Amino acid sequence: MERARRTEVETLLTPPIVVPESTPISKVVGMLKNKNAYEAFTEEHGRIKMVMVRDLLKSTNIHNEKVGRVARHVPALVPSTSIAYAAQLMMEYRIRALPIVENGKLVGAVDELSIIREIPEAYLAKYRAQDIMTSHPATLSDDDKVAKARALMVRRRIDHLPVVNQEKLRGILTSSHIIFSLYQPSEVPVGEKTMTAETRRSLDPPVASIMDLNPLTCAPSDTISHVLQAIADVDATYSIALQVGEIQGIITYRDFMKLITEEIVKEGIPITIIGIPDDPFEAEQTRTKFTRAVEQLRRSFPYIEQAKAVIKTADQGERERRRYEVSVTLVTPKRNFVYTDMGFDLANIFDDVSNHLKAIMTGKLKRSRVSIRYQEPAP
Repeated sequence: MERARRTEVETLLTPPIVVPESTPISKVVGMLKNKNAYEAFTEEHGRIKMVMVRDLLKSTNIHNEKVGRVARHVPALVPSTSIAYAAQLMMEYRIRALPIVENGKLVGAVDELSIIREIPEAYLAKYRAQDIMTSHPATLSDDDKVAKARALMVRRRIDHLPVVNQEKLRGILTSSHIIFSLYQPSEVPVGEKTMTAETRRSLDPPVASIMDLNPLTCAPSDTISHVLQAIADVDATYSIALQVGEIQGIITYRDFMKLITEEIVKEGIPITIIGIPDDPFEAEQTRTKFTRAVEQLRRSFPYIEQAKAVIKTADQGERERRRYEVSVTLVTPKRNFVYTDMGFDLANIFDDVSNHLKAIMTGKLKRSRVSIRYQEPAP
């Protein structure tokens, strides 16, 4: 497994779909549908952005809107980047692929499936579906509107929603089902005609009208090597874990990636950041500062078992500056230590994390503007 983690992404390089930022979203959707792909890249004036199917769900007019409006910056890799680091970035950004750049040029991409295929079969055989699945996934009723599904996917940054009726699985709806159902080549408008009203009508039907009626399933006790093979056999991106007909969890590529990202911190402790900024530079700075703070704390408190940071961004209305609220939890065998702070500069907040938590754990912290509390660890 260590050898797999050190594999360089250039060995997994695949040709990406590249389009100009001025390309209509409808055309990009058509390209993704024809190639059974999930993401495309734009490359203009030295800038590389990516757009995923889930990003396209945010558009209300896929026929007239340009892809540059919904494409976003993502971290770029160099050919020598390890797949372990690539997997970590994909997990944090909740994306399935990353661009590979050499000498300032986009030379390819690496995706989740390519990375997962590098995991040794013997290592996969050690785990069962219940070990990696996401338990209690969000679901839909078969009479829910497609508009509700789209809103839920965008808000939670997910692509798969099992559909149930009286708690029994009836099908599954993916972000691709929604966006591809909106794309009708014969209906592409001429000139400046708007399609906003038609797009809205397309979101009115119940999810049962476009969902997959034969979802891929597995048992919680199935080995993940068996699950992965079943996913590959039908060219799916998920498997729903069922027990006595009831949903226990869902497994997507993201869950398989846990096997690689958790290995990254195995020699130390699990370090988790939720709500990491979308900006790649701010995200990298945040990740580096928090990891360094935890490492410093472990020198004084080696019994720390886990560290977690949750970042929330407050809505500032018309203001340009964003206000952050950060909550950091350190798990120890006897007690969990929680520290919260807020401000406009995320880097400054994480600069203070180590000193404040050290003071909390030694009982030396005096009155301050931060919120501090202790809690007993979960049983």
